[in-house]
Amino acid sequence: MAMEGFRSRDRYHDLRVAAAWATGLLALAACGGSASSAPSSSRAVQHTAASASRAANPQAKLTFDYLGGGSKVIQVYLGPNNTLHDRTSDGTFLDGEEEPVECETEGRTVTSHPEVGEQYRQSDEWYEIRVGEHTYWVTAVYADIQGNPPHC
Repeated sequence: MAMEGFRSRDRYHDLRVAAAWATGLLALAACGGSASSAPSSSRAVQHTAASASRAANPQAKLTFDYLGGGSKVIQVYLGPNNTLHDRTSDGTFLDGEEEPVECETEGRTVTSHPEVGEQYRQSDEWYEIRVGEHTYWVTAVYADIQGNPPHC
């Protein structure tokens, strides 16, 4: 999938992650812990924040799949419908990352790009995921689903 450059999930994401990580280190230091037991990356903090949403539907999760070609960076969107708003990319995930799925619905049809080496896939299924307080929509084309998420 062609992209104009890697960008964060939203413009304040990096700042929120850094603040959460720093707060965790301060709390750890106040409790007498060591920094070696702190998260090794900002992504670890983000996954911890997402763990609350896993309880909603623990059996349904997706794994991002770049389909063997193109970029290993997969875009996620504001919504599943065929509107200018929903077609706006709101973040990125890497091939192989896993996230819990809140629900699934039908939306605009997406087709992979075999011309860049991707496996051919086409689908109108979309999955809602939440990371922290942010909601993203993922096309089923670039996601392998495990479990049966409820309908949105």
